[in-house]
Amino acid sequence: MENKVIIRIDDIGRKVYPIVIKQMLEELNKREIPFTLGVIACELEDKSNYIVSLKEFTTKNKSEFALHGYYHKKDANENPEFKVLSKEDARKLIQKGKKIMQEKLEIVPTTFIPPWNSASPETKEALIEERFTIFSGNKDEFDKSKLLSIGYNTATATFQPHVLVALTQIKEDCEKSFENRGYCVIMIHPQDYLIDDVGDQHKQDIDSEKYKQFIHLLDYLEHKKVHFTTFSEMAKKF
Repeated sequence: MENKVIIRIDDIGRKVYPIVIKQMLEELNKREIPFTLGVIACELEDKSNYIVSLKEFTTKNKSEFALHGYYHKKDANENPEFKVLSKEDARKLIQKGKKIMQEKLEIVPTTFIPPWNSASPETKEALIEERFTIFSGNKDEFDKSKLLSIGYNTATATFQPHVLVALTQIKEDCEKSFENRGYCVIMIHPQDYLIDDVGDQHKQDIDSEKYKQFIHLLDYLEHKKVHFTTFSEMAKKF
């Protein structure tokens, strides 16, 4: 059986990421690899934001946009945006995100990626009511119900501290997931390949050494002859 891979790129919309994002998408398109872009919806409120310009990259290889939270912030108690929300509060943010993605990107999102991969059970209930079909959250999560939950299986960097994961570890995670599930969802953040921040100053320049890991990862996956797909396409198999 052919192993499947989903390239999941989160945090689309942050203002310091356009250079690296466009370079990544150009590389993926050159290789004819589809991908899923997790959009931070509130960034679409800014008319000058680069998200809309990414549509040209998604049409070439049947790639997709997903809703990656609205504000992508934590509350006063450091809870991720959707971690402790009631169904009513979650639904309001989800509706707001859907609306602006329809207005600005002219698409109706069906995949939801919660910020920090964390969401309350009530959030999932709200997503079902809002006709979302796919939820991609916690590592190795899988649940085939009204809302198909397909979590990430490996990541290119750790959260805190933000450090690149060794390519050997990513390969090991992928091989394990292929053996157990027949697929692997790879979580990537654009900032994984930028030069390190200096204090509160966020840098937008690409770190060429870090970026090589992205290229080597794609080389490895192509050598494995995997079938690249998206969440929407994957959902048709379940």
